[in-house]
Amino acid sequence: MITILISPSQLFTDYMQIASVGSTLLNVAIMLLINIYSYKKLEIPVNGTVIGSLGMLAGFSFFGKNLFNSIPFMLGVWIYAKVTKQNYRNYVIVGLFGSALGPLVSFLAFGGALPSGWSILVAYALGIFVGFILPQLSTQYLGFHQGFSLYNVGFTAGIVGMVVLGFLNAFEIEVETKTLASTSKIWSFVKCFSRRNA
Repeated sequence: MITILISPSQLFTDYMQIASVGSTLLNVAIMLLINIYSYKKLEIPVNGTVIGSLGMLAGFSFFGKNLFNSIPFMLGVWIYAKVTKQNYRNYVIVGLFGSALGPLVSFLAFGGALPSGWSILVAYALGIFVGFILPQLSTQYLGFHQGFSLYNVGFTAGIVGMVVLGFLNAFEIEVETKTLASTSKIWSFVKCFSRRNA
């Protein structure tokens, strides 16, 4: 599990490849349980958006999204709610969808692009800042697609990600695309969920 948490998580990083099937399933379970608990604690009614957000969270927790790189976005959204004196429960889903940029936090923290003494601090500060601006930007970016996108926060996160990537390139920080996909461990995963013959 530690291997997953300290992975740079650049896309495409299959957690089954860098860790194990068990660690990957534990990562998915932890992410789901924490978010289900927060939905329940904040008394958010179960609807299509909640179910969709949990499904996307589970899927992306197999590669790229983990507890370490998701926390700063939720913190940023929480700070936004406090600063604007609004209820956090209105924005918790924005934070969850905004954690689509989680690999950016992991890359800055563990990818070797920054001096190791500052990397985690800078990565978390950037994640909190992005989480802070996401609620307002996602409202403003509705005009781009006139509400015809199911992934408004994902679209917003994509725009923010392009801007941040531009800044990184300006400072000569190269973000490599890596493909770490498991081919052999997938059968172990399938066996976990297949029925045994009598």
